Amino acid sequence: MANPTVPELAAAGTRTPKPVDGCRHPSVGLVAFAPLAWGTAWTSRNHVTMSLGRSVRAVWLSPAPEWRRARPWKRVPADQLGPVPPIPGFSVDHPRWHEVTAYRPAAFADALLRRRLRRVAASLRRGGCTRLIAYLWRSSYFRQSRLIPFDQTVIHLDDEHSFSEREQPVSEREAEALAAADLVFLSSPRLVERKGRFNERSYLFPNGVDLAWYREHARIPDDLAAIPEPRLGYTGFLRKMLDWPLLLELARRRPAWQFVFVGGQAGHELPDEAERLRALPNAHFLGYRQSPEMVAYQQHFDVALLPYAVNAYTNCIFPVKLHEYLAAGAPTVGTPIRSLVDFRSVIEVADGIDDWEAAIERLLVPGQRDAARTATRRATAGRYDWDRMADAAAELMLSRLGLARDRGSR
Repeated sequence: MANPTVPELAAAGTRTPKPVDGCRHPSVGLVAFAPLAWGTAWTSRNHVTMSLGRSVRAVWLSPAPEWRRARPWKRVPADQLGPVPPIPGFSVDHPRWHEVTAYRPAAFADALLRRRLRRVAASLRRGGCTRLIAYLWRSSYFRQSRLIPFDQTVIHLDDEHSFSEREQPVSEREAEALAAADLVFLSSPRLVERKGRFNERSYLFPNGVDLAWYREHARIPDDLAAIPEPRLGYTGFLRKMLDWPLLLELARRRPAWQFVFVGGQAGHELPDEAERLRALPNAHFLGYRQSPEMVAYQQHFDVALLPYAVNAYTNCIFPVKLHEYLAAGAPTVGTPIRSLVDFRSVIEVADGIDDWEAAIERLLVPGQRDAARTATRRATAGRYDWDRMADAAAELMLSRLGLARDRGSR
């Protein structure tokens, strides 16, 4: 029998003892091994680690620069790397000027990281932590987490890190790391199918939404208001994994529909279809916005888009924007990637250009934003609040340490 999912545990309710000195269990420290510096980008990793600071003392370990590029005078000051939220149980550890990353020889690389981990662990212990958790945002960090003693190791995979569009076997090294972890969180149903089998303590922990951002109805942004209706919108980084040929053909077929893209381009080239789409008069690329700013756009889209190409990689993702769109009350259409087909009751799932055209026409019919439909979308998103899911995940971790009742065991 499968474990309950993290949203199911959250819906069942978690014990929430009174916070002590900023978090509920100040005797437990958590070190999040992260692939990016805190302020580089706002992702599910940021949401989860920050929310875990409500339950334990959570530290985001920003990676140290590679030693050949490390120059103290070129380091970005910590206060310019993005604001740290005012959660007393959460903090960010930026590398000191002398803390760098090396790769060879392995013993030297390990010694550098071990020294930093000992410093962070000592700081947590001085703050009263008697138990330490290694929270790994990559299975490849498992060996590094063994450089100092941790009482628990958690692996949280928020993506398929092979990034391959063709199905690849799980590597022996990753399988061993997953099997050895105390808990495994996997962000999509397909990741559970592929990698949950290596550890019976694996749980589906899908990407969620910060509901607080959506409590108020925002004024329509000026650049969006200047675009005629109907506005079909996408928010987020522009990536190769979007189905650009589909979007291009839709925009050509329906010149009265306005296609709006709010987000910067990821660090790779886009296909030719994206550039041809950009040249059309009914395509509008508005550029990068901070995550909280996206809310106003999502609330004023006539239809929100989840236009992913369907392949082995995208079948393993769980789009953060799914529950953001639903929290905004936006009628939504997406392609049939694995994580979206379970939400057919609240979004349209369309396969192919004709299906997409018909689905958008249905969503543009008056009444799609009536009170009942909007409430249903928002209620669905409400089950995936980051804080509630992080609380449930923390309780699983604490139960493994003998500090909370065990709610998710087989």
